Amino acid sequence: MRVSEYIRLPVSGGEQISVRRLTAVDVLDLLGIGVSQPEFECAELPDSWKEEELRLWLQSEFDICLGAYDIGGQLVGDCLSHVHVEANKVHIENVFVTPKFRRKGIASGMLRILKNSYENAFPDKRFRLIGVVLCSNRKAIRTFEKAGFGIGEKCYWLQA
Repeated sequence: MRVSEYIRLPVSGGEQISVRRLTAVDVLDLLGIGVSQPEFECAELPDSWKEEELRLWLQSEFDICLGAYDIGGQLVGDCLSHVHVEANKVHIENVFVTPKFRRKGIASGMLRILKNSYENAFPDKRFRLIGVVLCSNRKAIRTFEKAGFGIGEKCYWLQA
C-alpha cells in the first residue's frame, strides 16, 4: 500500500471510512485518539509509546501502520505492526477503534488490509501475522477471527 493511497472500507451502519498508511505527520492524531481513550496507551503512562518513538516507527520503510478515517478526515482507528523480515513474522502491536465507530467492521477490515499490504510489499515472502490478545477479551478475539485469523498457542505473561 502506497503512503498516499486510500482504500475505501465497506462498513456497517452506512459510515464512509477510508484506510491509508500512517506517516510521521500523523503522530499527533494518533496520540490524540489515545489521550481520549483510557484503554489506549498514550504518552502519559510510563510504559506507553512516546511521540518520538511513534514518529520513528511511522517512518519505517518496512513496518506498516494503518489509520482509519471518517468522511471528515478524523482518525477513528489504527492498526500498528512491526515486521521481522528475516523471521517471516509480523507482530500486530495495536488495533484500536474509537467507541463511536466500533462494531462496524473497521478493525477486522484494517487487519485484512494489513495482511494484503504485507503480501503486496513482499511478494516473495510469506509472513506469519501474530497478534496477542487477552483470553478474556472475547470481542478482540472475534475481530481477529472475522479477519481470517485463528487462535494459536495460548501464552501466559508474568509480570514482576
